[in-house]
Amino acid sequence: MRAPVEWPIASREALVRAFQPGGDETSEAPYRTLRRNHCATEGLSVRLRGGGRLQGQVRFFSRLNVRAAECARLGRFEQAAELADAARELETGEIFQRLADHFAELPRDAVTATVAGELLPELNVNLVRAAAEATRAAEPPRTEAYHSPVEQALAQMLIHHGHVSELHLHTARVRLRGDNSEILLPRPLLHGVHRDYLGGPVVVRTELSRNRAMVEVVPGIDLDPAPYSPVDRTDRRTVAITEEDADRLSGTAAPLFVPVPVVIHE
Repeated sequence: MRAPVEWPIASREALVRAFQPGGDETSEAPYRTLRRNHCATEGLSVRLRGGGRLQGQVRFFSRLNVRAAECARLGRFEQAAELADAARELETGEIFQRLADHFAELPRDAVTATVAGELLPELNVNLVRAAAEATRAAEPPRTEAYHSPVEQALAQMLIHHGHVSELHLHTARVRLRGDNSEILLPRPLLHGVHRDYLGGPVVVRTELSRNRAMVEVVPGIDLDPAPYSPVDRTDRRTVAITEEDADRLSGTAAPLFVPVPVVIHE
């Protein structure tokens, strides 16, 4: 099973957060700045209808726009423009157009939740997986431009892919793909990206620069998902019985009912 990849779409607010962490994510000014510097696309607008009437519109973006905004914040405008160009090609391509058409058939609340990363029953998840696969293929390779070896040592972006393996009252563990190590996270970070459940795929991005560290949890999606069971000890996403596992296993087991066929001869 491959490591999960980032949810392929994002909201305008996510772009603003990446460009100005801690700022007003509803402000139009940061997004206009990104557009003016060719570091963001126009996105895709979905006109929503219900009961035969127009219910407004929702705009969504390729996730590559978030990476472009991140590069713009770090002053890497050439790389940001390259990412924005790749995002534009995705948004004008067949898969993202089909995704927009699919969203047009859903209620407004469902579209908004999906853009934020929530996996809803009415969502065509295979279409989202196709968009994620296309995004991974289209993303330009990361290039870092530092002025000195010291700056390179002080500025790092650590990216980890994994699945939620343990849930506790205030914390959660994410088991990483590859080296099978774990990251301990505040549980509200998972709740904020709709991955507050065992087996939830996430991407954890940690930016280190001088005297600051920023941790971002991005909703993930499995390109080749496997059924997840918290009591399956062969599943590498879980290696220990958690509190939720114990709750499920506690109590008296129900009697086992085994039907036995009986042949009656006259």
